[in-house]
Amino acid sequence: MLKSSKASISPDASGSAPSDIEGRAVARRFLTTYLTYTPANVERQYADALNMMTHNFQTFTMNRFREDDTLGRIKAEAITSSLKIRSIEPVPGMPWVYQVFAAKEIHRLNAQRIEHTEKMVCRYQVRLVYSGRTTLHPTGLLVGEFWEQQMVGEKNIDLQQRSLMLDRGEEGER
Repeated sequence: MLKSSKASISPDASGSAPSDIEGRAVARRFLTTYLTYTPANVERQYADALNMMTHNFQTFTMNRFREDDTLGRIKAEAITSSLKIRSIEPVPGMPWVYQVFAAKEIHRLNAQRIEHTEKMVCRYQVRLVYSGRTTLHPTGLLVGEFWEQQMVGEKNIDLQQRSLMLDRGEEGER
């Protein structure tokens, strides 16, 4: 049995360093997994993202989730988040650090069931750590650090949309 599992791994899988393309792919996969969710799939998305992190970063992130009641807020406010990555570039002079520019959109419902929308252009920095290739992490790269900086953004409470819908209803009744 062991021989068949070893045969499926390439001969250089345990020793060679990952390529830049693999680093970019890990950064892309982490950001889309961590920042794209709905109330129905947030546990799975966060579990997958946590599995891509170093142990220290996992512990830090899970403590923040507990302190901020992140999952409870996402479900209570029916928060949906989506991300569209525009570019991923390595940071010069810093190995396995990538700068990512992306458009992020967050929808949430308040207590009166009015939707709030936030549209932002954000800059992300993802620092990867090479820990050696394994079957669980074929590239050997784990996320050691990540931060977000909002560059441009707007909030829309959708009051105008709501008013237009009400006006249309009133016109139809006349």
